[in-house]
This record gives sequence, C-alpha cells and structure tokens, in this order.
Amino acid sequence: MDNTEDQQFLAYHKFISELSKGFDLSPLKQEFEHFWRRWTFLHTSLCNQINIKNPNKILSEEELTLLTKKFLKKREGMVSAFIQGIKHHPKFKSEISLLQNILWEHDLNFKNLLSHFLKLMHTELVRVQSHRKVSNAYINSQSSLRG
Repeated sequence: MDNTEDQQFLAYHKFISELSKGFDLSPLKQEFEHFWRRWTFLHTSLCNQINIKNPNKILSEEELTLLTKKFLKKREGMVSAFIQGIKHHPKFKSEISLLQNILWEHDLNFKNLLSHFLKLMHTELVRVQSHRKVSNAYINSQSSLRG
C-alpha cells in the first residue's frame, strides 16, 4: 500500500472503532461486539485481497467478480443471522434499527474507501496500458528497422 492507501485504511479503522461505540448502551452489547468483530474482519479482508500495488497479485475481472459475490453472500448471511436472532426477543426489536443505522453509516464510509481503491486501480490500468503501447511501438520500430 502506498501512503494514500495507508491513510485511507487507517481512517477506515478509526471510523469503525468510533462507530462500534454505538453499541455501548445496548442490552445486546456483547452480541453486537462479536458481530462487529466478524463484520469488520470481513470488510478488512476484502480490502487486503484487492491488492493494487503488486502487479503480480492484481485480480482479473473474473477473480474480482467471484470475490465480490462471495463477500456479498457472507455479508448478507451475517446480517440475516444476526437479525433473526434478535427477532426472537420482542424487547430487543429496537436493536434492529440500531444495527441498520450503524451498518448504513459503515457502508457509506466503506463505499468511499472502495471508490478510492477503484481510482487507484484505474490509474494503475492506465499506467500498464501506456507501458504496453510504448513497448509495442518500440518492438514495431525495431522490426521495421530490420526491414
């Protein structure tokens, strides 16, 4: 990760730490904390798998699509399972709103982090394409000189 990626990632970690404080007054604090650890691990793992700076580890479009599908399925399953557990306790139904609000806040910030990664990926793609064009032009000029 370069400096801007590090800064974005550190800002994200600070944000999720602050956001987790929203669970402090909940009667389900322990359950929320367990969920939140798994939730943040899932999202952090996704960021780590989207490796931009190592050209040998940049994911292909198919790999990125598969990774995204797996990520979304796990994410959906986590939220669904947690909400199903809460629904069985009538006095905790207001906790569903708390979870939804915190996840909404998280997703806004996470979307910004992914947008930053997308910009970096685009920049890297342009760099690689430029390098390829220059290489092809050099190869063509060498072959035309040989005649």
